[in-house]
Amino acid sequence: MGSNLSLSFQPRFISPLLLAILLVCSQAWADNISYVDSHNRFILNGKPFFPIGLYVVQCTNGRYAGQLDEIADSPFDTLLNYGVNECGTSASVQQIQGYLDQVQSRDLMLIFSLKDYVGHGQKDIDTITHKVNTFKNHPAIISWYMNDELAPERLSELQKRYKVVRDLDSNHPVWSVHWNTNWLVAEAHTTDIVGVDPYPIKNNPITLVSQMADAAKKAGKPLWLVPQIFNWRDYPGDFRARTGRPPTRDEMRAMTYLAINHGAKGLIYYSYFNIRDDKDYRTRWPQIKEIASEIDRLRPVLLSTQHANDSDVICNNSDIDFKLMREGDTYYLFAVNTKKEPNAGVRFRNDMADKPSMISLLFENDRRIAVSNGIFTDNFCSYEVHVYHWQETQ
Repeated sequence: MGSNLSLSFQPRFISPLLLAILLVCSQAWADNISYVDSHNRFILNGKPFFPIGLYVVQCTNGRYAGQLDEIADSPFDTLLNYGVNECGTSASVQQIQGYLDQVQSRDLMLIFSLKDYVGHGQKDIDTITHKVNTFKNHPAIISWYMNDELAPERLSELQKRYKVVRDLDSNHPVWSVHWNTNWLVAEAHTTDIVGVDPYPIKNNPITLVSQMADAAKKAGKPLWLVPQIFNWRDYPGDFRARTGRPPTRDEMRAMTYLAINHGAKGLIYYSYFNIRDDKDYRTRWPQIKEIASEIDRLRPVLLSTQHANDSDVICNNSDIDFKLMREGDTYYLFAVNTKKEPNAGVRFRNDMADKPSMISLLFENDRRIAVSNGIFTDNFCSYEVHVYHWQETQ
């Protein structure tokens, strides 16, 4: 004789108290998971996050509080510390734990470097296993840094290391950085987020940034790009040191917006430890903070999932690199002069049905430009960036 009792899930049979507990636990789980979503955004603790970071060398077995204080008093929120594991001598678990606590106490976050554990076989696997198991639950950590420009000859090792990390910790993605985009594509399956480090100043066109960002798209992974803020003279062994100089404020700003225009979902600048040792540090650090402040203000736009079609805007000058974005009822047009020479009389045409009569510019004292039949004209100084915005009128 058959039973009338259904074994299917029946929510009405759950007590209100149990249901409340399940909902709280479900939300707590969602709030503590990190992943990459279908829009290539990094979801950190349940919310979209655009990291604005710096490469640093802060010895966890030394003094670092002053640097952390300085960075915490800026728009930067993410660190990649080359010295997290050792500076001359290995740091103890307690020293690393103390450093992570200090990072967290300043509302900063860390991409934990495991890049140096390669080339020693099982010893590297054992060390990585120990590091990940020991620190993976610390709230300061948002990602693991596994690959700093390693060639495909290391592919077998990279595959093993990546599998170990992801098997041990499914909650923090792996980030890898390359100067060679062919290597990046070949090794894309050994990382969750890719990075490129174009350093064009002053031996290459500034469009090296956009070229490498576009090439990285072949990997099919989110991109956290590494803009240049250092002087190649800081690396006397490199041929580029002979003609090296620090990037100007306008060059750093242009590289930043070129990265965004070509798909970067995070920016980790290289490097804080270089510029701190330069004689012009006190002049350049405020410039770098100012640029980071702009990106911080634009985060809602950069993380928006609303679609905007670049083909709706036409520019008459191929030297101008531009990107159209939308957040809410507001459109944003990021435009970069990719040349050292000024560009005057640059014309933009808005082909959307909804055409504003006036557009405003961010970061330029509320400057406004009249629009006639969707057309407006503006001038660009050397490597200048303009951020136009306007609201829908319909």
